[in-house]
Amino acid sequence: MRNFLIFVSSLILLSACGSKTLVNQPKSADLSIFEHALKDTLGLIRGADLGEEYEVVEQLEYDSALVVKSKFNLVYDYNLGEDNSINVKYIFAGTSVRLIELNLLLTSEIMADSVATDFINYYSKRFGTPAQQMGVYVWKTETMLPNSDAYIELKDESAEYGFGKLNITIFPRPSKKSEA
Repeated sequence: MRNFLIFVSSLILLSACGSKTLVNQPKSADLSIFEHALKDTLGLIRGADLGEEYEVVEQLEYDSALVVKSKFNLVYDYNLGEDNSINVKYIFAGTSVRLIELNLLLTSEIMADSVATDFINYYSKRFGTPAQQMGVYVWKTETMLPNSDAYIELKDESAEYGFGKLNITIFPRPSKKSEA
């Protein structure tokens, strides 16, 4: 009887722990490349914003994907299978993020065009119509950095590389309010 109670208690404990990790978490295969790259709708991308603290960024990303760690930058590589991958670089000044660069390496230019369209729609809905010149899209928004605006720049570099390649760079510029 005692063994039976231990067995039942163990099953209840395991199911309770397991249910917390599985509920409302989409399987990796269920996410689109856009969703993998964006990761979180908080912040500007992957849950991060310019001005984010070093320790916060480390918590937003997965240790298993970390390829470079220094006091100046954190770099993560994510393999999405089928020769698709995401490279994310956070550059720090002091203890806060000053630049975020995300590169998507995709199997085809058609796939890059589709993912670029997803990002264009997403950022345009959040921040309005982007400035556009020669295939580069730029959105301006507020950031956590004092006296600065954040610029989100999306470039489709597929034609230059001969495969699907998107680059998203998020960087600060002094705001007009601080120049006055």
